[in-house]
Amino acid sequence: MVRIFRRDPSPRRTHHSRWAGIHAPANQLQEGAGVLNSRPTARTETRVGGSASCCLLVGLTLVCTLATVQQLSAQDLPPARPSRAPAKPTPTPVAKLPATLMLVVDGAAHVVMDGQDLGEFAADEMRGVPVGLGEHFVIATSTEEPSVKLREVVTIEAPGQKVVSFELAGKVRSWQEKERAKRAQEQTKRAQEQTKRAQEQAKRARVLEMESRFRPIGGGVLQDTKKPLQWTARDNGTDIDWNNASAYCGGLRLGGNSDWRLATIYELSELYLKDAPGDPCGSVKCKIYPGFDLTSFWLWSGDRNGSSTAWLLDFGGGRRNSFNVGNFRLLRALCVRRSGG
Repeated sequence: MVRIFRRDPSPRRTHHSRWAGIHAPANQLQEGAGVLNSRPTARTETRVGGSASCCLLVGLTLVCTLATVQQLSAQDLPPARPSRAPAKPTPTPVAKLPATLMLVVDGAAHVVMDGQDLGEFAADEMRGVPVGLGEHFVIATSTEEPSVKLREVVTIEAPGQKVVSFELAGKVRSWQEKERAKRAQEQTKRAQEQTKRAQEQAKRARVLEMESRFRPIGGGVLQDTKKPLQWTARDNGTDIDWNNASAYCGGLRLGGNSDWRLATIYELSELYLKDAPGDPCGSVKCKIYPGFDLTSFWLWSGDRNGSSTAWLLDFGGGRRNSFNVGNFRLLRALCVRRSGG
């Protein structure tokens, strides 16, 4: 910055006032146009703090320059403000809820309301929970049977207290009764399945037994592998009364043996197989061991039942019956002998 002052020709002196390091009477310095070709007659330099000024007296005109230099030391800097921690937000005061829900459960339970875990409730314990107006979803889970739950939507319409009771014990008892009935049913089912398996195993064993018990030994004769008996593989083939049936077996010559006879009712009963699929024997299926070939389902026994009747066995259904010895229709003779002597 350059300022130009014109010198007052008056010789009067006065006190100087400080301006940019130059002492001059205020009424002797006037701003004016600069000079320019006169030779300087005086030079003054002044430094005050961080400012420097230079003035030249050229003829009657004083030319001054003023420069400001930033030379600030640590002492010249203003003191730093201490840093402040960010202010903590003032917590919003919690509004007091207008109502209280009084919960009571008639059995030990775990209670949750609106997703808030209220903890364990003892049986018939009553506990108050502050709530707002509106709907609240409550779940009570039995601690005795966790699969038993009660769900209820409770509506609070006005301030004050509202009591809500959960009848959980009855539901637990009902669930337990159903579970006991279910377990009993499952046990019965398992027992039935075991019985069925045992029956099937016995049936398979029986089938194996019946397939192997009577072994053909040739000449139309079957050997009983469990008892010392031999049987004719076929019956006599035609209708016959009891007397002729006895005569038929007594006169039979088969397998080199002539001691054939009618079987007893007990011996005939051992040939009957209740679980056998049955082979056709006339109009029905005869349930008899494999290897036998019958032409009818009624077979005479050698046992008499009084003076005029004798016992027969029905190989279609396993019945025993007593017929007059003169009957012959659909009746047959099957012969047996004791083997081994």
